[in-house]
Amino acid sequence: MSNNSDTTLCCSETDSWKEYLDSLDLLEHRDAIRSRIEQDKHRLFVDDSARSQLEIWITSSQNDGLSISHPSSEQDLTYALRNQEIGQSLSVYVSQKSSWSRLQITFPTFAGLCRGLSLPPDFLDIIALFGYKRADVDGYFSAVFSSGDLNRSAEGQSHGYMSYNIRYVAIHCRALKNPWSVRQFAVCHLFHASGDSRWLYINLPQDAKQHMEETFRRNSNKHNMPSIIWHAFFLKYCVTTWRGYINFLDQCLREVCTAVTLAQIQGKHATDFDISFPTCQKLTDLRLRILEASDILDSYRIIANKILDVAGDLHHCGRLQDQQYRDMRGVVKDQMSSTRCHSRKLNTLASQAESGIQIVHTPNIDFLFTFRSSISNTISKISYFMRLRNDALVQERTGSLNAALDSALSETKLIAQINEKTYSQAQKTGITSLLTLAYTPAGIIAVGSPYKRGCSSKGIITWYIIYN
Repeated sequence: MSNNSDTTLCCSETDSWKEYLDSLDLLEHRDAIRSRIEQDKHRLFVDDSARSQLEIWITSSQNDGLSISHPSSEQDLTYALRNQEIGQSLSVYVSQKSSWSRLQITFPTFAGLCRGLSLPPDFLDIIALFGYKRADVDGYFSAVFSSGDLNRSAEGQSHGYMSYNIRYVAIHCRALKNPWSVRQFAVCHLFHASGDSRWLYINLPQDAKQHMEETFRRNSNKHNMPSIIWHAFFLKYCVTTWRGYINFLDQCLREVCTAVTLAQIQGKHATDFDISFPTCQKLTDLRLRILEASDILDSYRIIANKILDVAGDLHHCGRLQDQQYRDMRGVVKDQMSSTRCHSRKLNTLASQAESGIQIVHTPNIDFLFTFRSSISNTISKISYFMRLRNDALVQERTGSLNAALDSALSETKLIAQINEKTYSQAQKTGITSLLTLAYTPAGIIAVGSPYKRGCSSKGIITWYIIYN
Protein backbone atom coordinates (compact mmCIF):
# COMPACT_ATOMS: atom_id res chain seq x y z
CA MET A 1 0.00 0.00 0.00
CA SER A 2 2.80 2.39 0.89
CA ASN A 3 4.67 1.61 -2.33
CA ASN A 4 1.66 2.61 -4.42
CA SER A 5 1.25 5.85 -2.55
CA ASP A 6 4.94 6.65 -2.89
CA THR A 7 4.73 6.06 -6.62
CA THR A 8 1.76 8.39 -6.90
CA LEU A 9 3.59 10.99 -4.86
CA CYS A 10 6.59 10.93 -7.13
CA CYS A 11 4.43 11.33 -10.18
CA SER A 12 2.44 14.25 -8.84
CA GLU A 13 5.02 16.31 -6.97
CA THR A 14 8.15 18.19 -7.94
CA ASP A 15 11.48 17.56 -6.27
CA SER A 16 11.30 20.86 -4.39
CA TRP A 17 7.88 20.02 -3.03
CA LYS A 18 9.04 16.62 -1.80
CA GLU A 19 12.08 18.15 -0.18
CA TYR A 20 9.91 20.68 1.58
CA LEU A 21 7.50 18.03 2.87
CA ASP A 22 10.39 15.91 4.08
CA SER A 23 11.77 18.87 6.03
CA LEU A 24 8.60 19.12 8.13
CA ASP A 25 8.86 17.57 11.57
CA LEU A 26 5.30 16.42 12.17
CA LEU A 27 3.51 13.99 9.89
CA GLU A 28 0.14 15.64 10.52
CA HIS A 29 1.52 18.79 8.92
CA ARG A 30 2.22 16.86 5.75
CA ASP A 31 -1.29 15.42 5.67
CA ALA A 32 -2.84 18.84 6.28
CA ILE A 33 -0.77 20.43 3.51
CA ARG A 34 -1.68 17.70 1.06
CA SER A 35 -5.38 18.17 1.80
CA ARG A 36 -5.22 21.97 1.61
CA ILE A 37 -2.66 22.59 -1.13
CA GLU A 38 -2.26 19.62 -3.42
CA GLN A 39 -5.95 18.93 -3.88
CA ASP A 40 -6.68 22.60 -4.65
CA LYS A 41 -3.56 23.54 -6.58
CA HIS A 42 -5.52 23.99 -9.81
CA ARG A 43 -7.70 26.49 -8.00
CA LEU A 44 -4.84 28.27 -6.20
CA PHE A 45 -2.10 28.53 -8.84
CA VAL A 46 -1.91 29.28 -12.54
CA ASP A 47 -1.16 26.50 -15.00
CA ASP A 48 2.39 25.19 -15.19
CA SER A 49 2.63 26.41 -18.78
CA ALA A 50 2.05 30.01 -17.64
CA ARG A 51 4.72 32.39 -16.39
CA SER A 52 5.00 33.20 -12.71
CA GLN A 53 4.79 36.90 -11.89
CA LEU A 54 6.94 37.46 -8.82
CA GLU A 55 8.88 40.35 -7.40
CA ILE A 56 11.86 40.01 -5.09
CA TRP A 57 13.08 43.03 -3.16
CA ILE A 58 16.43 43.08 -1.47
CA THR A 59 17.07 46.03 0.84
CA SER A 60 19.99 46.91 3.05
CA SER A 61 21.06 49.92 5.07
CA GLN A 62 24.68 49.36 4.02
CA ASN A 63 24.22 50.01 0.29
CA ASP A 64 22.41 52.48 -1.84
CA GLY A 65 18.94 51.87 -3.12
CA LEU A 66 16.57 48.99 -3.52
CA SER A 67 17.21 45.97 -5.70
CA ILE A 68 14.14 44.52 -7.44
CA SER A 69 14.13 41.40 -9.59
CA HIS A 70 11.41 39.44 -11.36
CA PRO A 71 12.21 35.74 -11.38
CA SER A 72 10.06 33.83 -13.83
CA SER A 73 11.13 30.28 -13.02
CA GLU A 74 11.99 28.11 -10.07
CA GLN A 75 15.70 28.30 -10.92
CA ASP A 76 15.71 32.11 -10.91
CA LEU A 77 13.88 32.14 -7.60
CA THR A 78 16.30 29.68 -6.04
CA TYR A 79 19.26 31.76 -7.20
CA ALA A 80 17.82 34.96 -5.70
CA LEU A 81 17.07 33.30 -2.37
CA ARG A 82 20.53 31.79 -2.07
CA ASN A 83 22.33 35.07 -2.79
CA GLN A 84 20.85 36.98 0.14
CA GLU A 85 23.69 38.46 2.17
CA ILE A 86 23.86 38.96 5.91
CA GLY A 87 22.11 42.12 7.03
CA GLN A 88 19.85 42.25 4.01
CA SER A 89 16.11 42.00 4.01
CA LEU A 90 14.48 39.93 1.29
CA SER A 91 10.83 40.26 0.34
CA VAL A 92 8.85 38.15 -2.12
CA TYR A 93 5.58 39.47 -3.55
CA VAL A 94 2.94 37.13 -4.99
CA SER A 95 0.01 38.92 -6.59
CA GLN A 96 -3.50 38.24 -7.81
CA LYS A 97 -5.26 39.85 -10.75
CA SER A 98 -8.42 40.11 -8.65
CA SER A 99 -9.76 38.84 -5.36
CA TRP A 100 -11.40 35.90 -7.16
CA SER A 101 -8.48 34.89 -9.37
CA ARG A 102 -5.61 32.47 -8.99
CA LEU A 103 -2.26 33.39 -7.53
CA GLN A 104 0.11 34.47 -10.31
CA ILE A 105 2.57 31.70 -9.58
CA THR A 106 2.86 28.14 -10.82
CA PHE A 107 2.87 25.20 -8.44
CA PRO A 108 6.54 24.24 -9.17
CA THR A 109 7.65 27.81 -8.48
CA PHE A 110 5.56 27.87 -5.32
CA ALA A 111 7.20 24.61 -4.22
CA GLY A 112 10.64 26.19 -4.73
CA LEU A 113 9.46 29.20 -2.71
CA CYS A 114 8.35 26.98 0.18
CA ARG A 115 11.67 25.14 0.18
CA GLY A 116 13.83 28.26 -0.23
CA LEU A 117 12.08 30.26 2.51
CA SER A 118 11.36 27.26 4.75
CA LEU A 119 7.81 28.48 5.13
CA PRO A 120 6.03 27.37 8.29
CA PRO A 121 3.20 24.91 7.58
CA ASP A 122 0.73 27.17 9.38
CA PHE A 123 1.10 29.79 6.71
CA LEU A 124 0.16 27.31 3.99
CA ASP A 125 -3.24 27.00 5.62
CA ILE A 126 -3.61 30.75 5.11
CA ILE A 127 -2.49 30.55 1.48
CA ALA A 128 -5.32 28.08 0.84
CA LEU A 129 -7.77 30.95 1.46
CA PHE A 130 -6.72 32.63 -1.75
CA GLY A 131 -7.16 31.62 -5.36
CA TYR A 132 -10.27 31.16 -7.45
CA LYS A 133 -13.43 30.50 -5.43
CA ARG A 134 -16.81 29.29 -6.57
CA ALA A 135 -18.31 30.74 -3.39
CA ASP A 136 -17.17 32.74 -0.39
CA VAL A 137 -15.62 29.71 1.29
CA ASP A 138 -13.68 30.41 4.48
CA GLY A 139 -14.45 34.10 4.04
CA TYR A 140 -14.71 34.48 7.80
CA PHE A 141 -11.28 32.99 8.52
CA SER A 142 -8.57 35.18 10.04
CA ALA A 143 -5.54 33.70 11.71
CA VAL A 144 -2.25 34.77 13.20
CA PHE A 145 0.58 32.36 13.91
CA SER A 146 3.94 32.88 15.54
CA SER A 147 6.71 30.72 16.85
CA GLY A 148 10.26 30.98 18.11
CA ASP A 149 12.18 32.18 21.17
CA LEU A 150 13.54 35.64 20.43
CA ASN A 151 15.01 36.14 23.88
CA ARG A 152 17.90 33.85 23.12
CA SER A 153 21.21 35.34 22.07
CA ALA A 154 22.46 35.54 18.53
CA GLU A 155 24.95 32.77 19.25
CA GLY A 156 21.99 30.50 19.99
CA GLN A 157 20.79 31.06 16.44
CA SER A 158 17.35 32.04 17.64
CA HIS A 159 14.77 32.48 14.97
CA GLY A 160 11.06 32.75 14.64
CA TYR A 161 8.22 33.78 12.43
CA MET A 162 4.93 35.59 12.50
CA SER A 163 2.25 35.10 9.86
CA TYR A 164 -1.33 36.21 9.47
CA ASN A 165 -3.96 37.13 6.95
CA ILE A 166 -5.78 40.40 7.43
CA ARG A 167 -9.01 41.50 5.79
CA TYR A 168 -9.82 45.08 4.91
CA VAL A 169 -12.33 47.10 2.91
CA ALA A 170 -11.61 49.06 -0.26
CA ILE A 171 -13.55 50.98 -2.89
CA HIS A 172 -13.77 49.21 -6.22
CA CYS A 173 -14.34 50.76 -9.65
CA ARG A 174 -17.40 48.74 -10.61
CA ALA A 175 -20.69 50.57 -11.11
CA LEU A 176 -22.73 48.87 -8.41
CA LYS A 177 -24.97 50.06 -5.61
CA ASN A 178 -22.35 48.90 -3.11
CA PRO A 179 -19.01 50.54 -4.01
CA TRP A 180 -17.14 48.66 -1.25
CA SER A 181 -15.63 45.19 -1.26
CA VAL A 182 -13.92 43.10 1.41
CA ARG A 183 -10.42 41.99 0.46
CA GLN A 184 -7.49 40.32 2.18
CA PHE A 185 -3.75 39.94 2.03
CA ALA A 186 -1.34 37.70 3.90
CA VAL A 187 2.04 38.34 5.48
CA CYS A 188 4.69 35.89 6.60
CA HIS A 189 7.70 37.37 8.40
CA LEU A 190 10.71 35.13 9.03
CA PHE A 191 13.37 36.67 11.25
CA HIS A 192 16.68 35.47 12.58
CA ALA A 193 18.89 36.49 15.46
CA SER A 194 21.53 37.74 13.04
CA GLY A 195 19.15 40.45 11.88
CA ASP A 196 18.16 38.92 8.57
CA SER A 197 14.51 39.09 7.62
CA ARG A 198 12.56 37.36 4.94
CA TRP A 199 9.06 38.32 3.95
CA LEU A 200 6.39 36.71 1.84
CA TYR A 201 3.43 38.85 0.81
CA ILE A 202 0.31 37.43 -0.78
CA ASN A 203 -1.85 39.94 -2.66
CA LEU A 204 -0.45 43.01 -0.94
CA PRO A 205 -2.39 46.18 -1.96
CA GLN A 206 -0.67 48.14 -4.67
CA ASP A 207 -0.71 51.48 -2.84
CA ALA A 208 0.78 49.89 0.28
CA LYS A 209 3.47 48.30 -1.86
CA GLN A 210 4.22 51.63 -3.49
CA HIS A 211 4.55 53.31 -0.10
CA MET A 212 7.00 50.63 1.01
CA GLU A 213 9.11 51.12 -2.10
CA GLU A 214 9.26 54.89 -1.60
CA THR A 215 10.20 54.42 2.06
CA PHE A 216 13.00 51.98 1.24
CA ARG A 217 14.50 54.26 -1.39
CA ARG A 218 14.21 57.35 0.79
CA ASN A 219 15.59 55.90 4.04
CA SER A 220 18.12 53.40 2.74
CA ASN A 221 21.17 55.52 3.75
CA LYS A 222 19.75 57.22 6.87
CA HIS A 223 19.08 54.59 9.46
CA ASN A 224 18.39 50.96 9.84
CA MET A 225 14.61 50.82 10.19
CA PRO A 226 13.61 47.60 11.94
CA SER A 227 11.45 45.37 9.80
CA ILE A 228 8.96 44.68 12.61
CA ILE A 229 7.64 48.24 12.22
CA TRP A 230 6.03 47.26 8.91
CA HIS A 231 3.44 45.22 10.78
CA ALA A 232 2.22 48.40 12.45
CA PHE A 233 2.04 50.04 9.03
CA PHE A 234 -0.10 47.21 7.64
CA LEU A 235 -2.44 47.47 10.60
CA LYS A 236 -2.74 51.23 10.18
CA TYR A 237 -3.36 50.83 6.45
CA CYS A 238 -6.28 48.47 7.08
CA VAL A 239 -7.87 50.53 9.86
CA THR A 240 -7.83 53.77 7.85
CA THR A 241 -10.55 52.80 5.37
CA TRP A 242 -13.11 51.60 7.90
CA ARG A 243 -14.61 54.99 8.68
CA GLY A 244 -15.85 55.46 5.11
CA TYR A 245 -17.26 51.94 4.98
CA ILE A 246 -19.08 52.30 8.30
CA ASN A 247 -20.55 55.63 7.17
CA PHE A 248 -21.80 53.86 4.03
CA LEU A 249 -23.46 51.15 6.14
CA ASP A 250 -24.99 53.81 8.37
CA GLN A 251 -26.43 55.64 5.37
CA CYS A 252 -27.91 52.45 3.89
CA LEU A 253 -29.45 51.54 7.24
CA ARG A 254 -30.98 55.01 7.61
CA GLU A 255 -32.62 54.72 4.18
CA VAL A 256 -34.17 51.36 5.01
CA CYS A 257 -35.33 52.50 8.44
CA THR A 258 -36.88 55.57 6.83
CA ALA A 259 -38.84 53.30 4.50
CA VAL A 260 -40.09 51.28 7.50
CA THR A 261 -41.11 54.44 9.37
CA LEU A 262 -42.89 55.79 6.29
CA ALA A 263 -44.79 52.53 5.98
CA GLN A 264 -45.92 52.88 9.60
CA ILE A 265 -47.12 56.44 9.04
CA GLN A 266 -49.06 55.42 5.94
CA GLY A 267 -50.72 52.63 7.89
CA LYS A 268 -49.26 49.87 5.76
CA HIS A 269 -48.96 46.56 7.50
CA ALA A 270 -45.76 44.59 7.60
CA THR A 271 -47.45 41.59 6.00
CA ASP A 272 -47.74 43.55 2.77
CA PHE A 273 -45.42 41.60 0.46
CA ASP A 274 -44.28 44.69 -1.43
CA ILE A 275 -43.12 46.24 1.84
CA SER A 276 -41.98 43.41 4.07
CA PHE A 277 -39.90 41.19 1.75
CA PRO A 278 -37.58 43.78 0.13
CA THR A 279 -37.21 45.64 3.41
CA CYS A 280 -36.44 42.51 5.40
CA GLN A 281 -33.99 41.37 2.71
CA LYS A 282 -32.11 44.67 2.84
CA LEU A 283 -32.05 44.71 6.64
CA THR A 284 -30.77 41.13 6.78
CA ASP A 285 -28.04 41.88 4.23
CA LEU A 286 -26.97 44.98 6.14
CA ARG A 287 -26.97 43.08 9.41
CA LEU A 288 -24.70 40.38 7.94
CA ARG A 289 -22.30 43.02 6.61
CA ILE A 290 -22.21 44.73 9.99
CA LEU A 291 -21.50 41.46 11.78
CA GLU A 292 -18.78 40.64 9.26
CA ALA A 293 -17.19 44.04 9.86
CA SER A 294 -17.28 43.45 13.63
CA ASP A 295 -15.54 40.09 13.21
CA ILE A 296 -12.82 41.65 11.06
CA LEU A 297 -12.19 44.41 13.61
CA ASP A 298 -11.99 41.79 16.35
CA SER A 299 -9.29 40.01 14.36
CA TYR A 300 -7.32 43.30 14.30
CA ARG A 301 -7.06 43.18 18.08
CA ILE A 302 -5.60 39.68 17.96
CA ILE A 303 -3.05 40.69 15.34
CA ALA A 304 -2.16 43.87 17.25
CA ASN A 305 -1.57 41.98 20.47
CA LYS A 306 0.67 39.51 18.67
CA ILE A 307 2.63 42.36 17.06
CA LEU A 308 3.17 43.96 20.46
CA ASP A 309 4.28 40.62 21.94
CA VAL A 310 6.87 40.05 19.19
CA ALA A 311 8.04 43.68 19.40
CA GLY A 312 8.43 43.32 23.15
CA ASP A 313 10.58 40.23 22.70
CA LEU A 314 12.73 42.03 20.12
CA HIS A 315 13.09 45.00 22.44
CA HIS A 316 14.00 42.77 25.34
CA CYS A 317 16.77 41.03 23.40
CA GLY A 318 18.16 44.35 22.14
CA ARG A 319 17.12 44.11 18.50
CA LEU A 320 14.64 46.97 18.83
CA GLN A 321 15.69 50.29 20.31
CA ASP A 322 13.72 52.01 23.06
CA GLN A 323 12.50 54.86 20.90
CA GLN A 324 11.58 52.55 18.06
CA TYR A 325 9.67 50.30 20.42
CA ARG A 326 7.77 53.24 21.92
CA ASP A 327 6.93 54.64 18.51
CA MET A 328 5.70 51.31 17.27
CA ARG A 329 3.72 50.67 20.42
CA GLY A 330 2.12 54.12 20.11
CA VAL A 331 1.06 53.47 16.51
CA VAL A 332 -0.48 50.11 17.39
CA LYS A 333 -2.30 51.53 20.41
CA ASP A 334 -3.73 54.38 18.32
CA GLN A 335 -5.08 51.93 15.78
CA MET A 336 -6.62 49.83 18.52
CA SER A 337 -8.33 52.93 19.89
CA SER A 338 -9.80 53.63 16.45
CA THR A 339 -10.82 49.99 16.16
CA ARG A 340 -12.73 50.17 19.45
CA CYS A 341 -14.59 53.28 18.25
CA HIS A 342 -15.51 51.53 15.01
CA SER A 343 -16.65 48.47 16.95
CA ARG A 344 -18.97 50.52 19.15
CA LYS A 345 -20.49 52.15 16.09
CA LEU A 346 -20.99 48.77 14.44
CA ASN A 347 -22.67 47.42 17.57
CA THR A 348 -25.11 50.33 17.44
CA LEU A 349 -25.82 49.70 13.76
CA ALA A 350 -26.33 45.99 14.42
CA SER A 351 -28.88 46.79 17.14
CA GLN A 352 -30.72 49.17 14.80
CA ALA A 353 -30.80 46.57 12.04
CA GLU A 354 -32.10 43.94 14.45
CA SER A 355 -34.80 46.32 15.67
CA GLY A 356 -35.81 47.06 12.10
CA ILE A 357 -36.12 43.35 11.33
CA GLN A 358 -38.29 42.85 14.42
CA ILE A 359 -40.54 45.75 13.39
CA VAL A 360 -41.01 44.24 9.96
CA HIS A 361 -41.72 40.75 11.32
CA THR A 362 -43.63 41.76 14.48
CA PRO A 363 -45.98 44.73 14.00
CA ASN A 364 -47.15 46.72 17.03
CA ILE A 365 -50.71 46.90 18.47
CA ASP A 366 -51.69 49.82 16.26
CA PHE A 367 -50.67 47.80 13.26
CA LEU A 368 -52.73 44.86 14.52
CA PHE A 369 -55.85 46.98 15.01
CA THR A 370 -55.31 48.64 11.64
CA PHE A 371 -54.85 45.28 10.01
CA ARG A 372 -57.96 43.88 11.73
CA SER A 373 -60.01 46.89 10.71
CA SER A 374 -58.80 46.65 7.13
CA ILE A 375 -59.66 42.95 7.08
CA SER A 376 -63.16 43.69 8.46
CA ASN A 377 -63.71 46.39 5.85
CA THR A 378 -62.55 44.05 3.14
CA ILE A 379 -64.90 41.31 4.33
CA SER A 380 -67.81 43.79 4.50
CA LYS A 381 -67.10 44.96 0.97
CA ILE A 382 -66.95 41.39 -0.26
CA SER A 383 -70.26 40.59 1.47
CA TYR A 384 -71.87 43.71 0.01
CA PHE A 385 -70.74 42.82 -3.48
CA MET A 386 -71.96 39.26 -2.98
CA ARG A 387 -75.39 40.54 -1.92
CA LEU A 388 -75.50 42.82 -4.93
CA ARG A 389 -74.62 39.91 -7.13
CA ASN A 390 -77.24 37.69 -5.52
CA ASP A 391 -79.87 40.45 -5.77
CA ALA A 392 -79.04 40.92 -9.41
CA LEU A 393 -79.43 37.21 -10.03
CA VAL A 394 -82.76 37.12 -8.13
CA GLN A 395 -84.03 40.13 -10.00
CA GLU A 396 -82.97 38.62 -13.28
CA ARG A 397 -84.69 35.33 -12.49
CA THR A 398 -87.80 37.10 -11.15
CA GLY A 399 -88.08 39.09 -14.34
CA SER A 400 -87.88 35.90 -16.36
CA LEU A 401 -90.62 34.30 -14.23
CA ASN A 402 -92.80 37.40 -14.52
CA ALA A 403 -92.42 37.40 -18.27
CA ALA A 404 -93.36 33.73 -18.39
CA LEU A 405 -96.39 34.36 -16.16
CA ASP A 406 -97.48 37.28 -18.34
CA SER A 407 -97.21 35.10 -21.42
CA ALA A 408 -99.23 32.32 -19.75
CA LEU A 409 -101.84 34.81 -18.59
CA SER A 410 -102.16 36.18 -22.09
CA GLU A 411 -102.62 32.69 -23.46
CA THR A 412 -105.23 31.94 -20.75
CA LYS A 413 -107.14 35.08 -21.60
CA LEU A 414 -107.08 34.15 -25.28
CA ILE A 415 -108.36 30.65 -24.49
CA ALA A 416 -111.10 32.14 -22.31
CA GLN A 417 -112.11 34.47 -25.10
CA ILE A 418 -112.17 31.56 -27.52
CA ASN A 419 -114.31 29.55 -25.08
CA GLU A 420 -116.60 32.50 -24.58
CA LYS A 421 -117.04 32.95 -28.32
CA THR A 422 -117.56 29.23 -28.74
CA TYR A 423 -120.22 29.22 -26.06
CA SER A 424 -121.94 32.21 -27.63
CA GLN A 425 -121.83 30.51 -31.01
CA ALA A 426 -123.26 27.37 -29.49
CA GLN A 427 -126.14 29.33 -28.01
CA LYS A 428 -126.83 30.94 -31.32
CA THR A 429 -126.72 27.55 -32.99
CA GLY A 430 -129.27 26.14 -30.49
CA ILE A 431 -131.66 29.01 -31.04
CA THR A 432 -131.34 28.61 -34.75
CA SER A 433 -132.15 24.95 -34.39
CA LEU A 434 -135.29 25.70 -32.37
CA LEU A 435 -136.44 28.29 -34.86
CA THR A 436 -135.84 25.92 -37.70
CA LEU A 437 -137.84 23.28 -35.91
CA ALA A 438 -140.70 25.65 -35.37
CA TYR A 439 -141.01 26.82 -38.94
CA THR A 440 -140.41 23.56 -40.75
CA PRO A 441 -143.76 21.81 -42.01
CA ALA A 442 -144.27 18.42 -40.62
CA GLY A 443 -144.66 15.31 -42.83
CA ILE A 444 -147.32 12.99 -41.52
CA ILE A 445 -147.06 9.34 -42.32
CA ALA A 446 -149.72 7.04 -41.23
CA VAL A 447 -148.74 3.55 -40.67
CA GLY A 448 -151.22 0.87 -39.65
CA SER A 449 -152.93 -2.22 -40.74
CA PRO A 450 -154.64 -2.01 -44.14
CA TYR A 451 -158.26 -1.45 -44.33
CA LYS A 452 -160.20 -4.51 -45.26
CA ARG A 453 -163.65 -4.77 -46.26
CA GLY A 454 -165.94 -6.64 -44.03
CA CYS A 455 -163.81 -5.59 -41.07
CA SER A 456 -164.85 -3.39 -38.35
CA SER A 457 -164.96 0.20 -39.01
CA LYS A 458 -162.43 0.72 -36.25
CA GLY A 459 -158.74 0.54 -37.15
CA ILE A 460 -155.36 1.45 -35.74
CA ILE A 461 -153.78 4.61 -37.07
CA THR A 462 -150.09 5.56 -36.19
CA TRP A 463 -148.89 9.08 -36.78
CA TYR A 464 -145.29 9.87 -37.46
CA ILE A 465 -144.00 13.34 -37.61
CA ILE A 466 -140.88 13.59 -39.53
CA TYR A 467 -138.84 16.81 -39.40
CA ASN A 468 -136.77 17.67 -42.34
